[in-house]
Parts: sequence; structure tokens; C-alpha cells
Amino acid sequence: NCSLIINNIAPEDAGRYTCHHHGEPNNLDAQVFLNILTIYLSTPHNSPAKDGDVSLECTLWRHAVDGSCLKESLRWVDETETVLPAEYRGDCVSLLTLKNHHEGNRRYTCRFFEGNNMKIEGHYKSVFKDPAANQPILIIIAVMIVVVLML
Repeated sequence: NCSLIINNIAPEDAGRYTCHHHGEPNNLDAQVFLNILTIYLSTPHNSPAKDGDVSLECTLWRHAVDGSCLKESLRWVDETETVLPAEYRGDCVSLLTLKNHHEGNRRYTCRFFEGNNMKIEGHYKSVFKDPAANQPILIIIAVMIVVVLML
């Protein structure tokens, strides 16, 4: 039985993990690729922009061999599934600028695609009780594990 349990997961945990089945016929190995998607609120100098604009930064952490992402692979959508325009920063980072961010409660989702297949997604929900109050930085980590059995 190969089990992988990671407590207090962090971006540095992204990568390839291998389980060696010693004593099994042909010594089969199982490989697990752990991708981690983080989303956090980003504002200039960690203070609200004067015009109410803020940005959400989505970063995909993945196995080093897989490396960077294609520009189209990170996509932002809102709660109505409308695709939102975002700035691709390279190295699997996408920046979504929210205009007049104090317009109430909204949900934004960052998705990572390989081809037409969505592999991982992370969500950010904005909740504003008082537009003038400072909002804490929210980090949402979504994790997907893809298991590839090597014969």
C-alpha cells in the first residue's frame, strides 16, 4: 500500500513523488505528480489602490520537468462562468485585475488546463462588509494529484 499524506501543504511540496513496491513482481513503481494552485489578493504595497482596483494572483506550482505553462493554460472565470481577461505573467502566474472591487460579494475561479482538460482549480470569494476596512490576504490552495503507474 503506497499512501502519501502531506500535512500543512505548501507550494514547495509540489513535485513528483515515487512509491517503490519492493518484493512485488517486476518491482512496480507508482509516481504521483502533485500540483498546487495558490490565489492571493495583491495590491500595490499591500494597500488598496486609490481607484478601488485590486488584483488576484494565481500561481500554479508543479513538477520542475513540466516547467512553465502556456499562456492559455491559466483561465479566470466569475460565478457565472464568464471568462475574464487576465494578464499572464509567465512561469505559471496569471493576474486578474478587479475594477471597483468594492461592489459586493463575488466569486472568482482560476483554472489550469492542459489542452482542453481542466486539471486543477482554485477559488477566491470576496466578502466586503465595510469597503473602507482592510481585507486580509486570502490564500486558497487547491490540490490535484495525478497518479501514473509505471510498469
